[in-house]
Amino acid sequence: MDTLIDQQEVELMKDIFGFMGSLARESERAAVILAAARIDVDLEALLKHVLLPHPSGVDSLFDTDRALGTFSSEIALAHRLGLISPDFEHALQMLRKVRNDFAHDLQDQALGTTRQKSRLYEIIRWAHQSDIYQTNLKILLESTKTPEHAQFVACTICMAVLLKCGIYRFTRVNFGRPLGLSRSARPPHPFSRPPTDEEEESSGLPKSSQELACDSES
Repeated sequence: MDTLIDQQEVELMKDIFGFMGSLARESERAAVILAAARIDVDLEALLKHVLLPHPSGVDSLFDTDRALGTFSSEIALAHRLGLISPDFEHALQMLRKVRNDFAHDLQDQALGTTRQKSRLYEIIRWAHQSDIYQTNLKILLESTKTPEHAQFVACTICMAVLLKCGIYRFTRVNFGRPLGLSRSARPPHPFSRPPTDEEEESSGLPKSSQELACDSES
């Protein structure tokens, strides 16, 4: 088991450092768009990991025209499920806003402008307490053209690491037995929890009329 965990950590670090290097070599516009795309994919993967899969195996819930087809909706759901903290949710929303400006504005965009720098500051305020941020920032300051570029990439690396770690930390949501109509002849109390199969078998309640009819025909 420890060997498996060690191997997962090695693969994670290789992936993260490759991601960091590619963002450092890009322009600020390309780095922002690519970083946001990567975080979007990682967040979607985390949500799919904890949500009940579609019975057909084809999950259209995350298609662009469906409920979770936007980065914003994925962020909101992850927060409401308790997968990410309020501060992390805010940092992701700031990343989304920066991405939108860089992707949709034809004019030159830079992380050092007043508008983007204030958003970048909000993201840094979330990430700066992490050793991951501090360690990678020192490396990135030597390989990027602007300090803002280095700070942005260091922040997104923190996001990517956390979302990847969430795959190993969280399990599929389990609220107990799904809601459904009871087969019991006695109507359930509206505020009672559904009985388990073991409780139904040991309750001594008569079978439903449909089940009795089936028994009589057999």
